[in-house]
This record gives sequence, C-alpha cells and structure tokens, in this order.
Amino acid sequence: MQFTDVSPLLSLYIAQLLFGVLYAWLIHWLSVNEYLEGSTAYSVVVGDAATMFIQWLFLPVTWHPWVTFGSFVFSGTPMIVTYLFRHQQKVLSHKRRPWPTAALKARDEAIMELAKMAHEIVDEKASVASVVHRLHIVIGTLKSV
Repeated sequence: MQFTDVSPLLSLYIAQLLFGVLYAWLIHWLSVNEYLEGSTAYSVVVGDAATMFIQWLFLPVTWHPWVTFGSFVFSGTPMIVTYLFRHQQKVLSHKRRPWPTAALKARDEAIMELAKMAHEIVDEKASVASVVHRLHIVIGTLKSV
C-alpha cells in the first residue's frame, strides 16, 4: 500500500510518542514506588499491546512491517530514555560519598605525622623504637576513620 497523504502516519507516530511518554512516566513511577518488582514482563506485554492497539486505531485496515516498526520506535524511545536516566541516577547515587570533617581531619593528621616520621628517619633523628611507636599510633588513628 502506498501512502499518498502522510498525515495519518504522522498522527499515528505522534500518538505513539505521546503514549510512550505517558507509559514511560507510569513505569518510572511504578519502579520508584517498587510496585513493579519482578513483573517487567507484564509491563512489556502491556506496552506492546497498547502500541499495536494504537496503530490499529489510526490505520485499521492497512498494515506494513515498516509502519509497525515505526510505531514501536516512537512508543519505545521514551522508555529507553527514562531507563537510561534512571540507570544514570542509580550510578551517581552509588558513587563514594565524601568523608565527614572529623575523618578528613584525622586522615590529614595521620599523613602529616607519617611525613614527619619519614623526614626524621632520613635525617637519622629518630630511633627505631620511637618510629614504631608513632607508626602504631598513626595506624590506630587511620583505623578509627
């Protein structure tokens, strides 16, 4: 079948895109509120069925594989975009959190003490027993962080 007028196809794809955005929002809301745990297959089946139904509403008699492909592209793209957004948010939230101020201060003091000991060892101003004792204190400080 040849389309002489692109308006039905354009209307179909706009409707599919609108459905995709609304459905992606719904799936996002369900996922955030943990209503969708373990039921991803249902959301896929419902989304596919709605995509085919919308196509049938706009083009009830005609059917071409490329029209169906376009319908799935326009209705599925918002799902892909929201999935990527959710995944990126999850990755960013799992990044290492900054240390509290007290831990930063303890770490900095331990590093300064180690640097001071290294200079004393090089200059031969510190005895082995003194260095070992101070290392024990620094290690205890770092353990408490």
